[in-house]
Formats: sequence, C-alpha cells, structure tokens
Amino acid sequence: MLRIFSFLFLFVSVILADNIQKLGNWYPGEFCNDIWGYDAPDGRYYAIMGAQSGTYVLDVTDPASIQKVGYVAGSSSTWRDIKTYRHYAYVTNETFGLDIIDLQDAPNSIRHVQMMNVQNFHNLYIDTTTATMYCADASSSGSVHIFSLADPENPVEINTFGTESHDIYVRDSIAYVSQGRQASIGIYDVSDPMNVVTLKTIHIPNGGYAHNSWLNESGEYLISTEETAGKTVKMWDIRDLNNIEMVSEGLGANQLAHNAHIEGEFAYVSHYEAGLVIFDVSHPDKMALVGNYDTYPEDNHSNYNGDWGVFPHSRSGNVYVSDEDRGLFVFEFNGTHASYYKGVVRDAQTLQPVSAARYELNGNETGRTDENGLYDFGVGLSEDATLEVNAYGYQTATLTLSPNGGVTDSMDILLNSAPRTDFQVVVQTEDGVPLQGFQVAFQAESRWLDAPQSHTAMTDANGSARFEDLPVSDGDAAYYTHFVVTGQFPYATVTEDTIALENQPENNITVEMRPADVLVINSDPNGAYGEYLEEALNEQGYSDFVLATQKEGRLPSLEDIRLFQTPHVIWMTGDASVDVLPPAAQDSIIRYLKNGINVILTGQNIAEYLNQENPAFLSDWLGASFIDNSNSKILKGNAEHPIGSQINRIGLYASQAAANQVSQDMLLADSSRGAGAALYYGGSTYNAAAVTRVFEDYGSVLFFAGFGMEAVYKSSSTMVTRGELINDIFNWFESPTALKPIQNITLNAFDLRPNYPNPFNPSTRIVFDVPHASHLRLSVFDVTGKEVTTLIDRTLSPGRHQVTFQAKDLASGVYFYRLQTKEFTQTRRMLLIR
Repeated sequence: MLRIFSFLFLFVSVILADNIQKLGNWYPGEFCNDIWGYDAPDGRYYAIMGAQSGTYVLDVTDPASIQKVGYVAGSSSTWRDIKTYRHYAYVTNETFGLDIIDLQDAPNSIRHVQMMNVQNFHNLYIDTTTATMYCADASSSGSVHIFSLADPENPVEINTFGTESHDIYVRDSIAYVSQGRQASIGIYDVSDPMNVVTLKTIHIPNGGYAHNSWLNESGEYLISTEETAGKTVKMWDIRDLNNIEMVSEGLGANQLAHNAHIEGEFAYVSHYEAGLVIFDVSHPDKMALVGNYDTYPEDNHSNYNGDWGVFPHSRSGNVYVSDEDRGLFVFEFNGTHASYYKGVVRDAQTLQPVSAARYELNGNETGRTDENGLYDFGVGLSEDATLEVNAYGYQTATLTLSPNGGVTDSMDILLNSAPRTDFQVVVQTEDGVPLQGFQVAFQAESRWLDAPQSHTAMTDANGSARFEDLPVSDGDAAYYTHFVVTGQFPYATVTEDTIALENQPENNITVEMRPADVLVINSDPNGAYGEYLEEALNEQGYSDFVLATQKEGRLPSLEDIRLFQTPHVIWMTGDASVDVLPPAAQDSIIRYLKNGINVILTGQNIAEYLNQENPAFLSDWLGASFIDNSNSKILKGNAEHPIGSQINRIGLYASQAAANQVSQDMLLADSSRGAGAALYYGGSTYNAAAVTRVFEDYGSVLFFAGFGMEAVYKSSSTMVTRGELINDIFNWFESPTALKPIQNITLNAFDLRPNYPNPFNPSTRIVFDVPHASHLRLSVFDVTGKEVTTLIDRTLSPGRHQVTFQAKDLASGVYFYRLQTKEFTQTRRMLLIR
C-alpha cells in the first residue's frame, strides 16, 4: 500500500539493534590473528585460531566452557591464516612454511602432519569441491600459487597465475583475487589450473588496499573490503562481467574494516576497534547494519586493534571472532533483518518529484533521492525512529519509522516550500543614471546542496536585473554568497561576500558603479594573466578595470584614461613575443606621458623587440637599452633608488604565480635621459630589471620592467608581494621626488589627485588642480558618510595646490576626501593604518 506522509513533529531516538549475544570467550595470553572453524562428523564444533607463536585448536561445542584441544607451534608471525579441507587444517604465515594439522582424532588429540617447505604465503583459500588450494603471495612481485590436495598431507604445487594477491575466494571454478596495492579484484577462470584465464578486473574507484572478497549465496553479488581508513565495505553486482557496478556500501563506526564473509542473508565483518559488525545483505543494493558487538571497548578509532577475524560458517549457527588482545569470542546472532523503506519525495503543492533531497535518521545522513525523487533504503531498527527529509528551498519534513522486520514500507513524502522572495538589483552610476547590459551574479548555498547554485542576469534599460522565487535567507539552509556586478569600461567590478534576502515579497538593492581607480591594459595575445595584477591592486585597496586589447580591438584614448580615478596606467604584455609593443602602442604611451599620465610598462620581450624595431622609442621614452635576456628568478632593489630602497628581494616563481617568464629583458638605464635603475637581476647593479624616468615637462613618470609583474610571488619574509611592489611604485609616482613642480603648464580641468602616501599614518598630502579661480570645498568623510573635517572652504586661484591632512586623532580605516565646486565634484579613497 502506498501511503502519503506530510509533517509529523515527533522526536524519537533510533537504536541500532545489537542483536548479538556473547556465548563464550577464551584467551591464550598472546597476540591473536585469524580464525576458522571445523565441524566434526561426530557433531562437535571447533574453532582454529592463529596466534603470534602458533595455532590453537579449541572445542567450542559448549561455548560457555571452551576447551583447548591442541596447539601447534609455528614460525613466529603477526599474520596467520587458516582454511580446512576434510579433517585437515592448513595454516599460512608470513615468516616461513605452511602447517598442516590433522583434526580427525579431536577432541582427544591433534596431529601436526608437517610444515611444508614453501615461501611465506599471506593467505589461502581451499576449493573443497576440486581439492585445490590457492595460496596468496602478497609481495609486490607476487602471484597466486595453485596446489593439488589429491594427497591432503602432501600438497603439490601445479601452477601460478595473476599478480600480487592478498586473499582469494573460489566458487564454481571462478577465483576472485584481492590484489592489494593495485586496488583491484581480479576475476579468473581456474577450471583448467594449467591454463588460467583472466575474465575481468574490478578497478576500485579511489581504492585503498584490496583486502578480501566473498560471494553472496546466489553468486550474483561480491562483497569486498580494503583495510584502509575511510574505505567502505562494498557490494558489487557481477551478474554481467562487462557491466560490473558497485550497488551499495557500508562501514562501521571506527571507519576501518578488515575482512567480510557472507553466510545466508548476512555479511559478517571483522571491523577492528568496532568489533564484529553484521550487515543484512538480503537486498544487496542496500546493505544495512543490523548487528554490532564491540570486542575492543577501549577505543573506536581507525587503528589496527580489536577484531581481526570472523568465521560465520559453522553448522552450529554460532559466529567465531578472533580479537587481537582478547582471543576467541563465540557469539550468537539472532538473525534480525533490517527494515526497508521506499517511496518518492514530492513537492506538496505540485506533487512533482524532488531530486537530491536528503533523508537523515536521527541526524545521520542515510541517503538522497535520485533524479526521480526516489528514496530506497534499509536500516536496522529495534524501535521507532525519526526520519527527517530536507531539500534546498523546502521546509523539513519529519516522520516516524517503525521496524518492519524485512518488509518494505512504501510511502511518499511531501515537502512544503520554504518562504520565497523575488530579488531586484538596480545598477546605476553615482549620479543615478541606469546602466544597461551589466551582468549581476551570485551563488545560492545550502547544507542541502552538494554545490552552489549560480544565478545570473543582465540589467535592462532601467538598470534592473530580476531574480524570482528564491528561498529567503535561513541560516545554513539557504544563504547567498559571491555577489558580483561585473564592471564594464570604465567601471570597476563590485563584489560582496554575502547578501541576505529577507522574508518579504521582494528584496531590492541598488549598486552604484564607480570608475575604477586604475586601468590595466593587457596586450597579451590571449588576454591572459590580467587576474594577477587585478588581485595585486585589490590587495592594496585599489579598484581596477582590465582592458584586453585583443578582445576589445582598440587601445584606450586619452579621454578614456581620464575617466579613471588615478592618473596611473599599468600596461602588461604577458606572453607577447611578436609585435610585443607595435607602433600604435608606442604612440599611446607617448600620448599618455605627454598628458600627465603615469605609466607602469611591464613584460618580457619588450626591450628585445624595441631594440630591433624601434630603438629610438626604447631610449628616448623608456630611457633604457637592451643588454641580453635573463633567466634569474631573484631580483633585488637598488638601495639608491626611491622604489628600490623599499625593496629587499622580489621572487619570480612559476609554481605559485604566472608560469610564463622565459625571456626576461636585462636593461641598462640611460642616465643622460634622467633614467635610473630601480631593480636588478640577481643583485648585480649591471643587470637592471626595471628602470624609471621622470618627465618633468609633462608632470608624468614611467616605471619600465623587463619582466612580467604577473610572475611576482612572495615566498619568504624578505620578499615583497606583487601588490606591495605596485603600491611602492604608485607611492613614488605621487611623491614630490617624482612629481616635480610643473612649469608653464596650463590646467584645463579640475582634478583631485591620489593622496600620498597611501596607506598613511598619521598624515598624508592631497594635491588638486584648479583651472580658474573658484570657491571650493575639500572635506574628509568616514565610511558612514559622516564628515570628519573640512580642509579647505574658500576661493583659490588657478594652479596646482596641496594640503596636508593630519589624522592623529582618528581610528584606523577607510576614509574619503571630496573636492566640490559649483561645477565639479570628485571623491577619492584613502586608508589610515595605525
């Protein structure tokens, strides 16, 4: 019957049934390893347990009174594995030899037949139907060794096959080999031991150490372990060897499984510190934990302590476990099956399936719905439990599950929508003019989402971008991050780490776009590496716009440059090696410099190219000549230069920055043209890496680097970051040393120049241009818009003026200074750091 469940506000706890009763325990007083069993013809039951020094045979017919029947000393070994054939036990170890023990006279006595003179096999399996023993060599060059047991007391090796092997399981002449470090399970046809054929190899995705495997009763499914922390016990559908699939998985509390055996409809796992763990595998595609007995109560970590081995195959129905420090345990499992639940999670209003909904049993995630909203799982329950179902954009649904003893309950679950809202973003200029065609983007995140959902829209003619039907912000159930309005020339990109959508019909925000502080001209052939300079500028508090010339198909005009907040331009050439700086680019740089624009020119190959194509521009305007290429990745500052004196070392490291510096230019500064070396390669004063030049007649300065700044990376405390280098250059641009008084220059426009220094403490200089006598006001504001002080409020004559702002009584932070007249307003930002 299909049942519909809506909200049930019930709170109960789930108890995973232990379902296991301890019947007996026996400890030999030494380290124990693996376990096996032997059912004698007379109805008595025996456990055969390996230990550090040898092998113990124990009568467990009466688990409450376990009796030692015999002991066979062997090579001392931490690893010992046991299998039986007829009334013989065969025991491997990783030191030397293979012991054969005759059990037919038990409980009176046992007989040590022999220690075979063979290598140190790690494990073994015996196909009793063919009297064939398979021994596993776990070394990296190992293989599987086949022995005939036609004479059980004198096995004969007949062949080898495969690769390194840790464990083997064989049924119907098919061998399943756990291939250790190769993280794979090899499937082989061994019907002809002299001609073994590889049928298939299961390569475990992100596998650990392939440890053991075992078939279920039908032979259609294979369970496997990897003895690696965090690696699950896996169930494989092997019905079609050409389409093997992992269909379910599980893991005990300590996250480290050792071996798994299947008997009937249950898988018994020796789970180290978690003890004995039992899964119901009657539904192989949803194995469910139904039993657990902790043999190592001291701890529950992924360590190699506790339950080493398990043997669930005795006709007695009891389960034998070997614990490393407590020896043999005999348990009775009551055979309780898991409870199974299946259905579809639906939207309560539309009844449409909800995919990727998560369902949790008492706070522990159990699974997720598929693309059709289907959930289908099993769980071991001993009493009612609470199931919570969650999905992004929905309220939590809570319902009660009752144990059903292996029957599948079918029920659909309805989720009610969480509160929703519409979101409108208006993008405009500082003057309120709408901006069309600007991209607005953000991400929706939730604990119920595997990955953030991206939302993107373009602004319309009204500057509006709309997003509809969004869940309101609700803690980690719904929150919004990475809000970005992508800048277009000349506007800087605006970002916010988070935005909050309130529980109301519509949320509205207005974003004012401002011209960027700095223009970056990127003439790399592919428009690459601009993000490195953008990151550096943002680090120093500068906004930017990167113009890729190959994409835009143009070079910025002088009028374009004047739209930006600072008179500074960074021109980078990236990987350009042909037409690195063609005539049009050279003309633009000359035009910028002649009109008071400061230029950082940076890139490998520039000087080398100009040396061949236009050496006059290289010398007359860049103040340099080309010497040779350099492969040095360490630069040093020139202590006698205002920039270099601030810099100890600069690193060019490909692994942490742009990996593109292959032919840096070594320069020689032309002192006759007033050029000076700011940086050197390798510390040699003859190998200039960057030169500077002051154009006093034009009120501009140049910094020319023979390397790409995109490759600068700070790898030690003695180096500077890319951003620190740029800030040092900008501070020099704006310093009195660089900006000599301009003589005979006509000022055609008001201009508020960047303060120097910036950041500052406690004072900074503010320079501004006045083209004609005007009454003006120069004020400072904090980030809230409160006026902190008025520096000037009077009429000034034409010319370039400066004033010093003292901030000794102000707190650290961002401040703004504004120049305002009847016809002009301009605002800039400065940073006070105490």
